[in-house]
Amino acid sequence: MPSPEVADLLEVAIPPDSKVIAVSDLHLPPVRSDVSGRSCQTLARHLAAQSGAVTVVLIGDVVELLGFPEATATDILRAHEDLCTALLAVTANGGQVIYAIGNHDGDLAWANSWIEKLCTLGGLDMKPPHRNAVADAMKLTQGSPRRTLTDFLATVQNKEVRSALEVYTLSGPLGRLLDADKDGLRDGRMMVFEMDHLMKYGDGNSKATVAVLLYLFRRIQKKLDGRPTLI
Repeated sequence: MPSPEVADLLEVAIPPDSKVIAVSDLHLPPVRSDVSGRSCQTLARHLAAQSGAVTVVLIGDVVELLGFPEATATDILRAHEDLCTALLAVTANGGQVIYAIGNHDGDLAWANSWIEKLCTLGGLDMKPPHRNAVADAMKLTQGSPRRTLTDFLATVQNKEVRSALEVYTLSGPLGRLLDADKDGLRDGRMMVFEMDHLMKYGDGNSKATVAVLLYLFRRIQKKLDGRPTLI
């Protein structure tokens, strides 16, 4: 199965006079706790008490992947099957369930999308086998103590994906920009990025500029917490 496309904007039809139930920030852990268990039980009872078709919107951070990088969404949901059963019952009764990704459950989705964009910049026409290879390698790399692009390249099993990504690793001309297990960015009230050197890097190669900007935009996005911010 190809990895799913993650839409930036999703238009959903809500039947007239129907109820919409919005839930966010459950931060479910991979091991069921008293708090996560009570949260799921309470929500499951509330959903079971609804009459008619309802729309349930999971607004983000339902699962906690940021705090448990070794876990997967599947692991977490298996520990909270009562919630999954309740959501399945909603759809069985003619309702709908919408899952919006948050910053604690969206890192893997973003990372998959970013790697796919790097492959496209590298000249690869992404097809289902390529997407599958990226998704599989991402899951394996997620639990590794080292998560650099070089490590990812050694994990991915598709030769065309490896070839497209090699330019971004230390064995390629752009490896100094992105091939590390952590970045040197420091948080502060004001952050300034000088783009002139980047724009000229690699003789003005757009591969470098776009790849770095995509990463910086993600870092900025994760810093937004509702306070007024000027970008």
